[in-house]
Amino acid sequence: MRKQLRKSLFIFVWLFILTALAACVANSRIELPESVNTPLIPTASLTSSPTLRPSQTPTRVVSPTPLPSPTSTPRTHLVKLGETLGGIAWTYGVSLDGILTLNPDVNPNSMKVGIEILIPAETVTPGNETPQPTPINIPIQSLNCLSDSQDGIWCFGWLANTTQQLMESALVTVNVADLDATQVFSETTVLPLNLLLPDESLPFAVYFEAPMPTEFQSSAQFNSSIPIDADQIQSERMSIKDVAVELMDGSSATIKGKYTIPAEFSQVWVVAAALDQDGQIIGLRRWQSSDKAVNEFTMTVYAVRGKIETVKVFAEAQP
Repeated sequence: MRKQLRKSLFIFVWLFILTALAACVANSRIELPESVNTPLIPTASLTSSPTLRPSQTPTRVVSPTPLPSPTSTPRTHLVKLGETLGGIAWTYGVSLDGILTLNPDVNPNSMKVGIEILIPAETVTPGNETPQPTPINIPIQSLNCLSDSQDGIWCFGWLANTTQQLMESALVTVNVADLDATQVFSETTVLPLNLLLPDESLPFAVYFEAPMPTEFQSSAQFNSSIPIDADQIQSERMSIKDVAVELMDGSSATIKGKYTIPAEFSQVWVVAAALDQDGQIIGLRRWQSSDKAVNEFTMTVYAVRGKIETVKVFAEAQP
């Protein structure tokens, strides 16, 4: 009996302990702290590094031998009155040495009008040449265009070098049109002398062949020239002595004079401009010497229209 009572008491005590423990667990819950949102740092995965392998030596590809470029055919140029080799080289954008190489028989100081010279194919300006200057405006003065008896038109004027630059082979373009400008004609001419000195004016003349409009308008502009330095001059301005002008009823004038040609030159050009009472050019002519031993000239200039009142004379020694 006592043994049974003791067993029952032992069971009761254990039940009481278990009940008390369960109550403690239910009333004391554990709370976690709020999340701080700490950024997740990814764990680097361990990967094997690629093993460096020796690169293969590239196979050398032998390129085929380039074919030679075809040689360009040189151009030809017909020498005109008043042209120089330097001016021709400048016009084509080639070197003077290149022209001389292709034309070994041509004397640059004594070219004949009408001969053909070869022009190199290259168009690159050589480094030893003077760079092309900034374009300048040279005024045309007293343009005077006159109809002749053949229904053509002569145009005269002055090109005035208002700069301090020596110039060579200056070109002037003259335009003639009918009054409505439905027909426009243009001609370009070179000055009758090679050199155009600073502060100097030289005459020019252009002819428009018939048929031309009986009533017309005209204009002119400086086209181009070659600027040169004093040590590059191949011509020389000359003075004429004992100039005598004989007027033949105003329609023509005969001019006579003497000159002394420097030893280094072989030819003389003389230009006579006939002026009317208003100072307009109405006739122009150039004379060229043919014998260095001769030191005088005689030439006649004719008026297209009007009456000659005075004559202006210019001269230049040529190589």
